[in-house]
Amino acid sequence: ACGVDRPMNDLASCEDSNLAVLRRLFDAWSRGSVEDVLAEMTVDCIYEGSVGPEPGTTWRGRNEVAQGLA
Repeated sequence: ACGVDRPMNDLASCEDSNLAVLRRLFDAWSRGSVEDVLAEMTVDCIYEGSVGPEPGTTWRGRNEVAQGLA
């Protein structure tokens, strides 16, 4: 991702990269693929659920998100 694992000196490239991540994430959600959703998240991610069995629940880290989305 831009600014994380590569410099942000090329804004157009960063925008393309960010858009690609969002497209992969949207596709993974649409297919219901928890594994692919998690692949787009960092190890230290924070996910705040807005729907589902426990709206408002916050999960920290990929392991908690995986358990919460399972």
